[in-house]
Amino acid sequence: TMVENLNRQKVPHTLEILETVYGTSDIITLQEVSASFIDQARKRSLGQQFWIVSPADLDAVRDQNSVIFLKKETFPAGPSAEITALVENSFEEGAAVPIANGDILAITATDRDGIPFV
Repeated sequence: TMVENLNRQKVPHTLEILETVYGTSDIITLQEVSASFIDQARKRSLGQQFWIVSPADLDAVRDQNSVIFLKKETFPAGPSAEITALVENSFEEGAAVPIANGDILAITATDRDGIPFV
């Protein structure tokens, strides 16, 4: 049924789209990703092709996390460091910034040509 295809099979369908349409990308960024989605992605061909980076403060309860896929061929050493705390600490003190754990994921990485990325 349509409900089953849209809801119950959402993760497998989304992973299939990532594999077939975006699998040649060097970097893929996603938001509002569940911990289950991340685990399933790591077990598929995506996990063989990409470093699948999730936040250190992943929120498995709210289950809406940012994630970054780095192509292993392009970034052979994977992510260098997670710098999410630096980003969060740069917000103006006292400013009401509506973020929760897992909303922001910032990393550094160096590609195969030695070019650094943030």
